[in-house]
Amino acid sequence: EIDARYARAIAYLRLPDLDKGIKEINNLINLNKNDPFFPEVLGQMLFENGQIFKSIEQLQISSNLLPNNPIILLSLARSQVEYGKEKENNEAISNLKIILKAIPRNIAAWKLLSIAEARNNNIGEAQLASAEAYFLLGEYSLSIQFAEKARISFKKSSPSDIRALDIIFFSKEKLKI
Repeated sequence: EIDARYARAIAYLRLPDLDKGIKEINNLINLNKNDPFFPEVLGQMLFENGQIFKSIEQLQISSNLLPNNPIILLSLARSQVEYGKEKENNEAISNLKIILKAIPRNIAAWKLLSIAEARNNNIGEAQLASAEAYFLLGEYSLSIQFAEKARISFKKSSPSDIRALDIIFFSKEKLKI
C-alpha cells in the first residue's frame, strides 16, 4: 500500500499534477511521521512548482529526520539559495559546507556555494568555489583564472589562499599532460 501510494505520488509529480501529488504524499507523511523521504519528495514537488519557501520547510523536516544526508542537504541548499533571502542563504552556505566536507568532489555543491557566497558579497570565496567546480569539471584554464582572481581577496598564506594556490598548481600540472 505504501509503495503504491509512493509510486502514485511520484507519477503525479512527473505529470505534473501538483494537487494530486501533494495530496498523496501528505497522506504518506501522516502515516509515516518518521520517514525522511516523504517530506523530501514533497519538498521537490513544491520546488519544481515554484513554491520555494514551502519547499524549504519540507526539506528542513526531511533533513531533521535524517541529519547531514548529502542528498537531502543539497536539495535543501538549492531551495535556500533559490529563495535568496539572507537567513536562508547563510543556512545554505552551512549546509553546503557540510556536504563538501563529506563529498569534496560534489560539483553541484561547489556551484551553489559560489552563488551563495557571491550573494553575501564574499567574492573571493565565491571565486574559489567556482575554481573548485571548474577543476573538478576538468576545465583547468578556468579553474586557474578563478583561483587567481580569488587570491586577490585573501590574506597571503591564509587557508583559502593556500587552497587557491593548490588549485593553480594542480591545474597547471593537468594542462602539461
